[in-house]
Amino acid sequence: MLFASAQAAETYGPYKAKVLRVLDGYTVQVDVAIWPRLSKEIKVRLLGVDTPETRGRNVPACEQQAGQSATAFTNNILRGETFVKLSDVSLGKYAGQVLGNI
Repeated sequence: MLFASAQAAETYGPYKAKVLRVLDGYTVQVDVAIWPRLSKEIKVRLLGVDTPETRGRNVPACEQQAGQSATAFTNNILRGETFVKLSDVSLGKYAGQVLGNI
C-alpha cells in the first residue's frame, strides 16, 4: 500500500509540448518532447479544471452549450501558442491520458 501512495504523489516535468488541438474545455492533445528527437503525442487533462460535457446520450442541451463555450475559451487561451510548458504531470485514470498543468 505504501508503494501505491508514493506512486500516486509522483509528478514529472516540466516538458516542452507542441499544442496539437483542444479536445474540450479541460483536455488538450499535445506532442511532448521527452528526449532529444523523441516525442510522444498524448492527451493532457488540465489539473483543477472541470467543465460541462459537450457530448453524451444524457447530456442536456444547455450543458452541451456550456461545454462548447468552455472549449472555445480553452481554444482562445491557447490560440497562437505553438509550444507550451507542461508541468506537474502524473498518470490519469484513463489509458493514453495524463494529468498536468499548462
